[in-house]
Amino acid sequence: MLQIVGQQEIEGTVMGQALDMSLDPSKAFVAKMEKEYGKDFRWPVIAALGYDAAQVVLKAIDTAKTIDPIGVRDALEAVDGIKAISATPPKPFSAKDHECLDKEHVFLGVWKNGQVVRLKY
Repeated sequence: MLQIVGQQEIEGTVMGQALDMSLDPSKAFVAKMEKEYGKDFRWPVIAALGYDAAQVVLKAIDTAKTIDPIGVRDALEAVDGIKAISATPPKPFSAKDHECLDKEHVFLGVWKNGQVVRLKY
């Protein structure tokens, strides 16, 4: 968005967010992605959520030892201990909850000095 609308126009805009760029793990992830992909890296929250989703799926498949849909589903529901970059919780799913991010995992973010940070209110 910064490249599309410009720094002055985007400053102060608010949006729902699942990546807190003021946290060290987020900063380290973005720095690594920028080093690897340069100017082609543009969407930190999308990359972080994708990275975390891959962690969850790969851990489930490794645990299930199968790609059978029922086995993978059961393993996904049992995944625990994820060290996410985004707001993805350590135990993202259960047998009764297939929504990874709930209201306590997302927040309002605001563009401030070229990055999205948690809105303080």
